[in-house]
Amino acid sequence: MKPLITTLMLCLACAGTQAQYKFTRIADVNPGSPDSHYPDGAELVVYNDKLFFTAFLQGKGAEPFYTDGTEPGTAILKDIYKGGLPSIASSYTNFDGLLFFKARDSACGTELWRTDGTESGTFMVRDVFPTLYNGIRSPGFTPFKGKMYFAGIGDPYTGIELWETDGTYSGTRLTKDLVDYHSHPVPFTFDSNPANFAVQGNKMYFTALDTLSWAIVLYETDGTTAGTARISTGTAANIPMSSFHIFNGGIYYTKQGGELWMYEIATGNNALVKDIDPRSNTGFNTNYIAMNSKLYFTANDSVNGSELWVTDGTAAGTKLVKDIYPGTAGSFPGIAGSLVFNNKLYFRATDTANNSELWVSDGTDTGTRKFFELVAGNEGSKFEGLITYKDKLYFAAAPAPSTNKWQWFATDGTTAGTQFVSPHPQSDTNYYITPMAVLFNDAMHFFARYDTTGIELWSLEDTSTPPTHIAATPAANGITLYPNPASGYCTIKTTAMHYNAIVNITDITGRLVKTNKIQSQKPSNTFLVELNGIPPGIYIVNMQLDDKRSTQRLVIQ
Repeated sequence: MKPLITTLMLCLACAGTQAQYKFTRIADVNPGSPDSHYPDGAELVVYNDKLFFTAFLQGKGAEPFYTDGTEPGTAILKDIYKGGLPSIASSYTNFDGLLFFKARDSACGTELWRTDGTESGTFMVRDVFPTLYNGIRSPGFTPFKGKMYFAGIGDPYTGIELWETDGTYSGTRLTKDLVDYHSHPVPFTFDSNPANFAVQGNKMYFTALDTLSWAIVLYETDGTTAGTARISTGTAANIPMSSFHIFNGGIYYTKQGGELWMYEIATGNNALVKDIDPRSNTGFNTNYIAMNSKLYFTANDSVNGSELWVTDGTAAGTKLVKDIYPGTAGSFPGIAGSLVFNNKLYFRATDTANNSELWVSDGTDTGTRKFFELVAGNEGSKFEGLITYKDKLYFAAAPAPSTNKWQWFATDGTTAGTQFVSPHPQSDTNYYITPMAVLFNDAMHFFARYDTTGIELWSLEDTSTPPTHIAATPAANGITLYPNPASGYCTIKTTAMHYNAIVNITDITGRLVKTNKIQSQKPSNTFLVELNGIPPGIYIVNMQLDDKRSTQRLVIQ
């Protein structure tokens, strides 16, 4: 790697004020003009005060790397697939004080790996499928009750089923064969393909395929084989369902035919919230996002096409927010890539001009409008990578259908406060960013080509406002909080066993944002804390486990 660090300073005028941005190339990982960016493994994950990612290095292939934010502190973690072929490490997940991921080598295919951040401490946990066949089939890993769950395949007759690991060889095993057709003579036939894992309280929920009805159905587990079972859905049991979202004590999902359902966790009852479309052949795949005590999603009622809908859990409160594209064509809101910022929902949608642009909604018809138009007329634009950083919303935009002209924009939520952010003019098409960033060392980190070194790892720092970083509080009384940063959940781990935990989360102004009381019938040293609904930012977590106390900071992404 070259010892030179490239730093570009840019001052942009916006609404009469100066916002200063500092761009720094972290390292030229693949020296010279070739790219180090590897599209199939472009994740960026923070672990132990370092940023881990997969990058391409000539002679090594695509392998796991880490950085402390400096050129000397950037290095390859381990050459997993020898001979210059890519290991394509991905699905990096913080668990039990270690970083887990899936990667392939020359002998075992794609399997489960772990690292403590050192080369010697990076090794395969288990060859789940002991051949070159890939044993790890999960797009990600989900920690739950001191274990981590994923979709795996141990033999062709069991198929792709629910697996678990505690980080050891012997503790990596099949949790349950959900289909359980061992006697079937044809291999690779009865895969349940568990997916969409989500933790709520002392249960984990996920979807799986019922190979008798070929319907996607809902499952739950308490972490035991006996406690892993399909959730009954009554007369609608075999109607395929979409992905789901846990919200206000219920699991919301859409069934084929345009029906919104809710499974009440406390009672175990399934109930129809609203039959949005009385037709039986309506598309039903959708995504959800919560905002201001309501749940937003995409639905098609056969009159307005695919549009933005909202529910408060009642039939009367389940309604169309706005018919963005009047008629049956639909605007197809991009809820999967949406984000809530300053109590408003930002998402991609298509209007009557047939152009896809960035929209914003406060949940009302009149408060739902086009927010940003990158390309005038009917050409349209693409929007990805929405992220909040220092009281601004950043998003990547590119003219459609181009895939190589992404650039960053920042906004304070107003038209006047929206600006192009780059060390180069917006008209310059020779530069490129990947539309995905993470926060690390009080700056946004992403892959970009801003000079002649190819697509490498860069940082963007807003120097116009003070750093938001709060020094980590050392774990007290044997209490550890991880992962940090976190998204969706975090885990409290203790050196001693406890029955009860009280967790209070406050923002940096001292305002209480969440209280969690956890009770267990058996002593435990791990407690899961749900973070859904808490906006990204820095928070203080006050924990009391029996007679032990600890206060630590937590970054929520």
